[in-house]
Amino acid sequence: MTLVSVVIPTYNRPQLLMTRSLPSVMAQTHEELDIHVVGDGTDIVSVSGMEWLRQEDSRVRFTNLPHAEYPEDPEARWCVMGVPAINYGLDSARGEWVSVLADDDALPPDAIEKMLAVSDDVDCVYGQTEVVDHGIYGKLGEWTDGAYILRASLGYRYDAESWKRGVIADYDLRARLLREVRTRHLPEIVYRYWPAHKVPPVYA
Repeated sequence: MTLVSVVIPTYNRPQLLMTRSLPSVMAQTHEELDIHVVGDGTDIVSVSGMEWLRQEDSRVRFTNLPHAEYPEDPEARWCVMGVPAINYGLDSARGEWVSVLADDDALPPDAIEKMLAVSDDVDCVYGQTEVVDHGIYGKLGEWTDGAYILRASLGYRYDAESWKRGVIADYDLRARLLREVRTRHLPEIVYRYWPAHKVPPVYA
């Protein structure tokens, strides 16, 4: 079975991490997973919870990095929040495929299985996102961060300086992937997103 790495960056949101994000990955119908939670200097509650969970599920790893330095401007900061933790997780991924999940979002139970099923001749599979209480996002050529799987061997990373160009890091990665690798659009929901900052354009 194909090993898939799921990177979950986290910072001071232990309740959402432990009750929403992580359980949704651990309950995937595709069970061959490398689940790496990477703290951005996160709090002791998260650290304690992860130490316990690692003993419960051998697929789960945890690393707590020092808190990264970010731009002072709130908009610029939002563009690259969590990128150092994400890139660390990508650098240490063990799977053939890799994805990223925010610590306050979730995957439908069969998300990874569905994307893997259509991945044979491409490098990236992306699907639609349920923007909770708003609608659906993800037509051809667009996806939210996390609504994809990517071949880990390609070595793609998020640009921690995308804010200098006024670009959100995950939008920047998406643009590069669409230009440079073989992608496939899966017209099914593979991600559940609770908007905390801005709501993407959605449709019914």
